Amino acid sequence: MSTTLSTHPPQQTLHDEAPRLTSRRPSALDKLALRAGLLLIRYGRRRYALSRDDLARHAENARARHARELDRDRARLTLLPPR
Repeated sequence: MSTTLSTHPPQQTLHDEAPRLTSRRPSALDKLALRAGLLLIRYGRRRYALSRDDLARHAENARARHARELDRDRARLTLLPPR
């Protein structure tokens, strides 16, 4: 009987693993690109603040809309036949 034959399956060795990449420090260009990307994200998400005049106009429009809805509801109720 030969001693080179083995009944066990071959074992995985450490050489079968993928080579590990070493991390490097980010360069100045990488840092600049990161900051530019963050600024673009912030700029795209910012809210536009309304001025006091815009807020007053918005409130006036909301009051007028509410008054129109009330008038329409009252007119609808007066046109209904009595029960």
